[in-house]
Amino acid sequence: MIAPQTLYPSDPRCLISLFDLRRLGAEERLRRGVAGWRGSADVEKFYPGWAALVIRPGGALGLPK
Repeated sequence: MIAPQTLYPSDPRCLISLFDLRRLGAEERLRRGVAGWRGSADVEKFYPGWAALVIRPGGALGLPK
């Protein structure tokens, strides 16, 4: 059996998705994104009505952070 390769195990970069919370349904999509990444993502509010979903690659696989 071959051991699976890890996804970005030591990559310090992150993925960022911006949300305009003034738009209808944007806050719900942001919540679903946070729930979908299960602790591997954080929300940063940086301007009134705007938020960023910051995702750490490899976190969804349960790799050490």
